[in-house]
Amino acid sequence: MGAEIRRPTSSPKHSPATPLRGGIPIKTLLSAKLKESTDAGPRTFTKAGVTWCIVILRLLGVSVAMVANITGRCPRTVRSTFKKWQEEGSMEKTRGTGKKRIIPDNVLRQFAKKVRREKSSSLRQACDTRMASVTTWWRGLKRASAARFVRRKSKAGYVLNRTHRMSRVKWCRAILKRASSIGRYLYLQRISFTDSKIFLTAELKPNGHWEVARGAEDSDTSDADSEGRSEGPARRAFRVHCYGGISWFGFTRLLTNISGTGNTVFEDIDAPEKRGVNAKEYQTRILPVLLKDLQAIFAKYGLKDKWIFQQDGARPHTAAAHTPLGKNCRSIIKKYAKNCWWTWPSRSPDLSLIESVWARMLQIMVEDGREYQTLADFEKHIQDVWKRLSADREYRESLFWGKDKSCLGTRQGFYGRLAACIAAKGGRIPK
Repeated sequence: MGAEIRRPTSSPKHSPATPLRGGIPIKTLLSAKLKESTDAGPRTFTKAGVTWCIVILRLLGVSVAMVANITGRCPRTVRSTFKKWQEEGSMEKTRGTGKKRIIPDNVLRQFAKKVRREKSSSLRQACDTRMASVTTWWRGLKRASAARFVRRKSKAGYVLNRTHRMSRVKWCRAILKRASSIGRYLYLQRISFTDSKIFLTAELKPNGHWEVARGAEDSDTSDADSEGRSEGPARRAFRVHCYGGISWFGFTRLLTNISGTGNTVFEDIDAPEKRGVNAKEYQTRILPVLLKDLQAIFAKYGLKDKWIFQQDGARPHTAAAHTPLGKNCRSIIKKYAKNCWWTWPSRSPDLSLIESVWARMLQIMVEDGREYQTLADFEKHIQDVWKRLSADREYRESLFWGKDKSCLGTRQGFYGRLAACIAAKGGRIPK
């Protein structure tokens, strides 16, 4: 329809008989928009009609949860859609920036050389934001082992606002209260942690002579910049994407070289180690494996139906509960684990114990000082270190309970981290 809904000047609440433009009541316009949907059901609105239905239902005083249930959108989308209409008075979709999410390897090499040569203090000043976003350039620099020459906040360095702090404190208090009711030692034995990690050879020897590895047949290193790096032949720069889970009684198998159809920074996306993982692939190929392994570990100790599954707030893990992907994710988890931490505090990698395992693995790999000629060698070394830590019972217990102060980042244990977060009023846990 050609009718246009204008932004209200006083109160957003209107009655169904309130005329909008040309004497058309809200109820009449809503009925017209509902007719634009298909006959498959109430959740299959056309794209042109669903946004208007959100606005009209909110004007009628319908709650956000009810509007989300009717239109099949998440509550966050309902709020943002109605807020945008209130501020702008228009429901036209904003166009994308048109920036590429893929950077050709030759452009990436030239940019890495420029960053090494100039040693820019800020990534935003060094990169060309007209071609790609700052995040895309940062991922490319990590691949080209030139990220250490620029300054950018890490994941653990993101600013925690008041909402983040309050949610962290609330979550920590809830876990401590639950653990006290069951018994802290027994509760700790039921917890599991899962997460992913990208291992880069550049993290092991940052002062080495690295190059971007595109294939086994590519050995040209003539255009590599040698400024600020040690002398000697160029070493291959490899990247391995891993998924794993840990518990008091043992670790799961380590899934390495995860490939998928998620976002990537590189042009040659056929290489499996260069692709990301989306929600569907995570639920199909990764989540069931982790759940089966964790269930088998806890079943050996009589905790088959009592253990707790954890995953962080990464996008592939946190599909909205009312969407098909969200429902499928929850059904998979409930099939293997009856207990799960469905909500994980935002920007809180410091509360997860598996982050300490990744840090310990990097420390061991640096101490070993191996040279990697192929990607398989690098992957095999990662698997060996993972199995070594999994077999170390003393390390596992100190990781959760915090008795061994020699372990990297684990001197306080899990409960110590929660108490430190509460003492810091939701701030970062001091190391």
